[in-house]
Amino acid sequence: MPGQDAAYSNSGYILLGILIERISGKPYPVFMKEEIFTPLGMDSTFARHEGIAYPENTALPYDDGNHLIVDMGSTYGDSGIYSTLNDMYLWDQALYTERLLRSGTWKIALTNYTRGDLDYGYGWMIGLDGLSPSYRHGGFEPGGWGRGVDGGYLIHYYRVPALSFSRLMISNGGVFANNGFRTWTDEVDRKLRRRYR
Repeated sequence: MPGQDAAYSNSGYILLGILIERISGKPYPVFMKEEIFTPLGMDSTFARHEGIAYPENTALPYDDGNHLIVDMGSTYGDSGIYSTLNDMYLWDQALYTERLLRSGTWKIALTNYTRGDLDYGYGWMIGLDGLSPSYRHGGFEPGGWGRGVDGGYLIHYYRVPALSFSRLMISNGGVFANNGFRTWTDEVDRKLRRRYR
């Protein structure tokens, strides 16, 4: 029920990608480049699109048997953004400013609307890191939709703005996806907390 619970679905993000195209009058990859990536200096970041020539050093996705996944699908909004750690740092730092969104819009996006098992705002899962608000999201692109292939790209992004702390974990190997986010992220979190906190 709206306002009480959340159930994650990629379809909502695909619809968001379609809305971006219809409202802006630009193809999604062009909009992302012109309105977000270029203004933030994210020169190595792009949205996958038909006919794109991937940079020579692009990390390719592998399934849990270490086989290269060739067909990664073609939807926008829910996947298909390629980036680097350096560019993601620029993105992270922009979130402390109003370069992407006004502070009032950020407040709306980071409000917990569900207060259930999955505390969800607008595109962010919301929680606490000690007493500080934390914001996170993850996802994986299995590739080979409909062919039962597990693997592909995996990401988990976690922020605690009050502590100026961000953690980004990315993989292009399916073994991590099969182990699940919790196994993958909890182990790294334990090591980070022992070392840096």
